[in-house]
Amino acid sequence: MSSVADASHNTTINIAIAGVTGHMGRAALEALTVPESVNAPKLPAFKLSGAVSRRAAGQPLADLATLKASKTPDTQSLVIQDELKAVLAQTQTDVLLELTGPDTVFKHAMLAVEVGVRPLIGATGMTADEQAALDAALKARKLPGALIPNFSIGAVLMMQFAATASRYLDHAEIIEYHHTGKQDAPSGTALLTANRMIASKMIASKLNANPAAFNATSPRFETLNGCRGGVVPMRTNEISDNTSLAAAPQAGVPIHSVRLPGLVAHQEVIFGGLGQTLTIRHDSLNRQSFMPGVLLSARWLMRPETPAGLTIGLDAMLDAV
Repeated sequence: MSSVADASHNTTINIAIAGVTGHMGRAALEALTVPESVNAPKLPAFKLSGAVSRRAAGQPLADLATLKASKTPDTQSLVIQDELKAVLAQTQTDVLLELTGPDTVFKHAMLAVEVGVRPLIGATGMTADEQAALDAALKARKLPGALIPNFSIGAVLMMQFAATASRYLDHAEIIEYHHTGKQDAPSGTALLTANRMIASKMIASKLNANPAAFNATSPRFETLNGCRGGVVPMRTNEISDNTSLAAAPQAGVPIHSVRLPGLVAHQEVIFGGLGQTLTIRHDSLNRQSFMPGVLLSARWLMRPETPAGLTIGLDAMLDAV
């Protein structure tokens, strides 16, 4: 249940983490309990209200935390639980940081909304229908929530730069690189990047009265099925006024997914034009790169002026907190 009546900038924000034993969960645990580790602003303060992980249920949170984080009052007093519903019922929680996976992310987000807790979703795997259902549930409860495909502020800027370049160049492909433990492909960041590039292209076409589309060039012969990646197609529903744009069947942005040991999260968008290429690349070298975005979005969710419904991406938050 939520504990904050007046979510001002001086209010302590109580956060529960679902998926605390994963790589992102452990990094978030340290960021929330030792905010100076990521140069977080002093206000508002964060308090860890609960932690969920089925594989570590019953374990003291201090056993999981880093040496520095294990000495904080939050980690010394909490025990990891296996069911989110129990955590939400037994604690005063304002924000649920959902970092589990495709099998539980939607269920956990809806459980949070039912008890007035704002979901902050970093897990991937929610379908478009599930996102729409969550958005409707949040609006019905007059609550804000956020789905963040990538918490890195640098990755958000990479997407913005790619969307700008899309107005001027008609050939583009995305290559995303992740660690072998990532459960889905392509990444949510790659899909969001492609959709924003397409939206930018379509809006520019309308404003210039010059219909254009991304040309996803296909080879005449493909001797290995799928080697050209999956294509995110041009769609008319990517712009708010439903402007129609005729596009070739293969118009869109191809995405290629790489999974290798040693990688964390990386993406490059490559544009091609007559006699030139443009590459926009972002690299997350460790999971600390995501933590400023986690804290930023949690603060944003607690602002009284934050609109109800599901917000996707960090863009709306960058200049607001």
